[in-house]
Amino acid sequence: MKNLKLFVPIVIAIFIIMNNLYERTMAGPGFQAYNLVIIYMTSVVLACLVLYLLFNQNFFKFIALVGFIIQFITTAILVYNVYQSPHIKIDRFLPFMALFLEALRIVAIYCLISHKHIPRNTSAI
Repeated sequence: MKNLKLFVPIVIAIFIIMNNLYERTMAGPGFQAYNLVIIYMTSVVLACLVLYLLFNQNFFKFIALVGFIIQFITTAILVYNVYQSPHIKIDRFLPFMALFLEALRIVAIYCLISHKHIPRNTSAI
């Protein structure tokens, strides 16, 4: 299987969407808005990964990579702010799950960066 390193980010993106849909029910209005943004961004990343599998264009891989990096940075800022603000009272499950998702995003970023672009043979139909 040539594209095994692309299926890992696809599975991670599906897991991130499912997790954020679950967390959205437990969160307040501000965190629900953040989760909604992450869900939409992950949906775009997932669509770009599927389009990269279908059309083999580096543009889609680049968009997916940038999407994962933006998610990584925004979630890192969110987790840092939660731990630095003593007046925020949330369930401690949420920051630990966010850290776990950060680790999964690092794996997805690594898989996308280390995946070698294999051009399709245009003469074979």
